[in-house]
Amino acid sequence: MRRYLILVVFFLLSLPMQLSILGCGQNPSNFCNTFGQGFGTRRGTLVSIDLEPQQTGLSLSYGQIGQLQSPTGMDCLGTGVSLGVPAYGTSDLQNADISPGGAICAGRWNRVTNGGVAPYTTCLPTNVPVVANITATAGSVSSNVVKVYIHPIVTNVALDTVDQATGANISNGGACLSQFQTAQLNASAFVTDGSGSHLYCAPAPNPQGVPDCNAILGHLSYAAQSTSFTAGTTAANTVVSIDQNGIATARLPGSALITASVSGTSSSAGFFSTCPPQSITLAANGSSNVTVHPGTPQPITATVIDTNGHTITGVTLSYSSTDPRTIGVTGGGGINATFPGSGSVYAVCQPGTCNPSPINRIGLNGTGVPVASNPLNVTSQGTSTSFLWLASPLSQYYVALDLSQSTVGTPIRLPYVPNSMVLDPSTTNALYFGSYRELMVYSAARNTLTTEDTTVPGVVLAVSPTNGQVLINDQDRQIFYVYAPAIAPSSTTTGGNGSAGSTGTPASIVTQYGGVGQRATFSPDGSTLYILGTNKLYVYSTFTGWSTESLDPTNGTPVANCPANPGTDANSTYNIFCSPDLALAVPHFGAYLSGQNTASRGYCADTRATPIDNYPSAVPGGATGYNFASDHLAGTSDGRHVISATAGASAQLIDSEVLVPTSAATTNPSGACPTATTNSNGTTTTVSLPLEIADAANNPQSLAGFAPSVIHQVVASPNSSLAVVTYESATATPGNAQLPVYTIPAQGAGTLTSARLTGAQATTPVAAIFSPDYSNIFVSTAGDSQMHIVSASSLRDTSQFTSALPDGSGGTTPAQFLAVRPRAVP
Repeated sequence: MRRYLILVVFFLLSLPMQLSILGCGQNPSNFCNTFGQGFGTRRGTLVSIDLEPQQTGLSLSYGQIGQLQSPTGMDCLGTGVSLGVPAYGTSDLQNADISPGGAICAGRWNRVTNGGVAPYTTCLPTNVPVVANITATAGSVSSNVVKVYIHPIVTNVALDTVDQATGANISNGGACLSQFQTAQLNASAFVTDGSGSHLYCAPAPNPQGVPDCNAILGHLSYAAQSTSFTAGTTAANTVVSIDQNGIATARLPGSALITASVSGTSSSAGFFSTCPPQSITLAANGSSNVTVHPGTPQPITATVIDTNGHTITGVTLSYSSTDPRTIGVTGGGGINATFPGSGSVYAVCQPGTCNPSPINRIGLNGTGVPVASNPLNVTSQGTSTSFLWLASPLSQYYVALDLSQSTVGTPIRLPYVPNSMVLDPSTTNALYFGSYRELMVYSAARNTLTTEDTTVPGVVLAVSPTNGQVLINDQDRQIFYVYAPAIAPSSTTTGGNGSAGSTGTPASIVTQYGGVGQRATFSPDGSTLYILGTNKLYVYSTFTGWSTESLDPTNGTPVANCPANPGTDANSTYNIFCSPDLALAVPHFGAYLSGQNTASRGYCADTRATPIDNYPSAVPGGATGYNFASDHLAGTSDGRHVISATAGASAQLIDSEVLVPTSAATTNPSGACPTATTNSNGTTTTVSLPLEIADAANNPQSLAGFAPSVIHQVVASPNSSLAVVTYESATATPGNAQLPVYTIPAQGAGTLTSARLTGAQATTPVAAIFSPDYSNIFVSTAGDSQMHIVSASSLRDTSQFTSALPDGSGGTTPAQFLAVRPRAVP
């Protein structure tokens, strides 16, 4: 019994200890064991220290100071715990010293106070390259190792880029990657010492036998400069995105400058190219030929293939129509026909919004240059009539005609005698008259004066397809003005020049440039303006600004007898008919210039020139020009023909079949831009020959039967089926006016015929224009100041009326300025 009582007492005395061991007096979850037992490492106890930057380390030049990130402590469950004050250690105290606060000196710290200088404030370089290991310690726990790379100052870095898929080296933009393909960015580094600049390290293995930069420089950071297409866009909307490990991902077509940073210094390392489009194919309902109805939108499908044969998505294309008056196209790529007619729609990958490139690398891998689509041919069904406007530089009036009515409108008096008249090609109904006093703007819808602007006097040479810009040349002061018309406010609906909900903007001069020009035209998308001047071709791009190309001064347009300015040089004095001519082969990559030898200019940059020549000559076969003269010319809207005409003893019309480049592919010689090639040492760049615009054939037709002494115009129909020539003839007789009409074939030589113009006093056709639905030709004749409506199908002069333009001496003068716009049949 006594033994039993002693055993009970002993059990009761030992119970607290047993409960403690079993966890009854201590929660088992306060420990890190996995079975809920009350033993193991206690939570909140420091077990590990994280010291950063662990992955990249620190790269420091001699004498440079770097700072470690504050170390963080963690317990056995990864929960942060306090470290207190950690102690730092270095594997090389002499060359990679560290302060008590974690500041690293690429050399030795001043560890004692000397002359009032506090300790650990001055880093004394030892100029010894090392890779040191840094750790932090708290209690008995040590951190991971952070490597510190001590090296000379890097003065230059050159990219060594490796395609991750193939392992191929595509250094410095020597090749392009397709969208979403990746490449590892590596670099070769150069340093400068008493013996000059020399290679310090390069990716291993390398033939130079120098160390791998990753081993002695540590982490280099890379950034792509100016790769966003629009300010504030996401990383995906760039040429290339680069992560912290130097993995570059191709995004959108174009080239971008890559900078490399190490030890707080940056340098331009090289270029990265995302492959540009090789082809852009437009289709509607699966076809490149589509018929639509006015007012019924039709979506366009664009398929973009790059130069590696891969599909590109997300590119921003600029859409344009060869006749926006009837066949409109939205910015997103949809056909919006407003009237019956026909035209072609093109899409262009235009640098600035698509396929950009640094200015000194235009042409690199085909980037920095426009790439155009195939033509999407659109026919809008229905019947329409036309509005017609007539004016002359010899009359202070203009006449507006509604051809659905049978009467001629009353002449409208202008503030000044016009030297030019241009109707905007869009649907905003602005009619621009130039004069040497002021710009006069009329509402074509109401025939009322809306603007008199004395700040921009001169000749109106061109209006952009969207009416966003007007080119005016003050030939007295020799200044080009790119003028933005006023936009009227619109509160609820879209109308006139305004947009829905807009507050409107006043007119302004966008840019100005010195020079004199006689002809000008905008590209169909309105982004580029070409001006033919005195021995110069001026080019204004909304993306690259102004540039000029010198022309051969002996190649000026021949002038035998200028009717308005006898004996004057048509190349330096503006005249609506006698001045030299300029035409763009759609979609605008070939600029054709009239002259003793018809010339052309391309769009590819010649990077061999200093400064870079952005618009080198692009003549067939590499010659200096076509071997025939032309006074005036016109390009067809299908991009297949340039029709030119010349007067004199060898008067002729020539149909040049042209192949306008629509591709940046090096496999297509006619569309290939010059490409830069970098040698293995990265020092020498060569470029292929400038772009050539292919010339399939020149088909001549004699104009001797018309005996032209001066060619006034060559006018092509909107559907590329006909071209007519207007002219003066020293031997013309009243009652025998003939209009030369050329039927444009799909290929080969067409047929030159004539349309006889009715009128006992009519002598020659002086001006002509096609109706927007290409059913009629409106022709103005000398001798009787009549207007003639010629059927485009039968070539019969179906009706005539007097232009009624007073000439200031009691008579009338022929209409020399013509403008036309469609209207619905009433």
